Amino acid sequence: MSASGGAKYPSPVDFKDNQKDKKTNKDYCSIFLDVKGLKVATFSFAGSAKPSNAEVHANFQRASLDVRIEVKPKNGDPVNYEYRKSLPEDMDPDKSNWRAEKDTIILQLFKADGGSWNEHANYFIRQ
Repeated sequence: MSASGGAKYPSPVDFKDNQKDKKTNKDYCSIFLDVKGLKVATFSFAGSAKPSNAEVHANFQRASLDVRIEVKPKNGDPVNYEYRKSLPEDMDPDKSNWRAEKDTIILQLFKADGGSWNEHANYFIRQ
């Protein structure tokens, strides 16, 4: 599905709630975005992965989120993706973040007042 400016809207392929952050013991949800062609480079010292062929700009606000991804394939034109949502409840933008896996961007959202996002699962995966 296309979004403004010819960008593609990545398909949310999964939603998981009631996950615990190991550092803070706070609950968060994960939204898995399907981003075809995304490659990652793993840094063993941190155990984390960053995109090796893409730029990801994630803007987490209390009442909204805006994620823009530009995948730069070795051959061919860049492919742009956007995932924007007004949030049904307030998020903690300082704790919320993202990470990358092959063909996937995973958004991790923490609620401002803690607790579950589960009642909003369909909202997050609906395009």
